[in-house]
Amino acid sequence: MIPENIFQKRVLFGLNRLGKHIYAGTVDPAVKAKRRAAGKAARKARKASR
Repeated sequence: MIPENIFQKRVLFGLNRLGKHIYAGTVDPAVKAKRRAAGKAARKARKASR
């Protein structure tokens, strides 16, 4: 993403200055497991439909 205005540049600069992942630890592990399982099933379905 290329910032187009000053606000975008400042937000990106601020996020980079924090030095950590913004959403780290905010998603429940069970939700992550469910999403990963859904992604794995989708990949398998795409591969089978080739």
